[in-house]
Amino acid sequence: ASQPSASRRRSQLPRSSALTLSSNEFRLSVRQLLGLPPDNDMPETCGCHLSSQEHKAGDRRPKEPGKLNVAPYDHFHSCPLFRRRGCNVRHNHILAEILRAASDAGLTAQREPVHHKMANPPADKPLLGKDGYVPDAQLIGARVKLHVDVSVTHPCAMSYVDGAARTALYAAGKREQDKLKPFHQQWASYLGYRLCPFVVESYGALGTSAMKLVNLLAGEAERQQLEHAGGFRVQLLTRISIALQKGNALLTFEGLRHARVCEGRRG
Repeated sequence: ASQPSASRRRSQLPRSSALTLSSNEFRLSVRQLLGLPPDNDMPETCGCHLSSQEHKAGDRRPKEPGKLNVAPYDHFHSCPLFRRRGCNVRHNHILAEILRAASDAGLTAQREPVHHKMANPPADKPLLGKDGYVPDAQLIGARVKLHVDVSVTHPCAMSYVDGAARTALYAAGKREQDKLKPFHQQWASYLGYRLCPFVVESYGALGTSAMKLVNLLAGEAERQQLEHAGGFRVQLLTRISIALQKGNALLTFEGLRHARVCEGRRG
């Protein structure tokens, strides 16, 4: 939350619909920053039967419904039952901003190009015969060819919280490493592209690779005399930050709604 790009969604003036958060979306952003629950009247339990503390302890055994109205209040970022739709929408919003920015910078941008698995892969790239390959985005410029893989990670998740408490961008760094798997690297290399994991932490910080892509797009925009690099960079970081918060809010609202439904059924 203390990283330079993390607070843009709370300081941006609402000059357009793409740069505007609703009152509820803004409120949730502030409550998350302050460590407050998403709502003053929280449901007591979640339908997945795991509380936030149990997520962090790695306890996945069936039990009574987990408590939601006790700290920490980030349960819906890790809830295995209700977070899928919100995570998918959040991912797609961020991907859309990257594709838009790449086009604005003069690159050719394609969403989710499909490459089918090969019946007879090259001997030095056997994983091409294991499965097909679909990067989130394919970006082509005069001097660059990139495959971009977008991901949002939660620093307070069970698998990251200890490292994230000691090291800035720990969660983003770990997710970047996960994205650079031999399978993806072999496919990208065979097709003549460079892999670029674009990882954003749920509190707003961008990973190292993501910031490099932002700077690359800003440089391309200035090189082609389309826009000054500094202004392009600020605009892109702001739009990503707002897209992230819109997704965070949807994820939280969906979790709250389902938790209230489950609570009503138990009542």
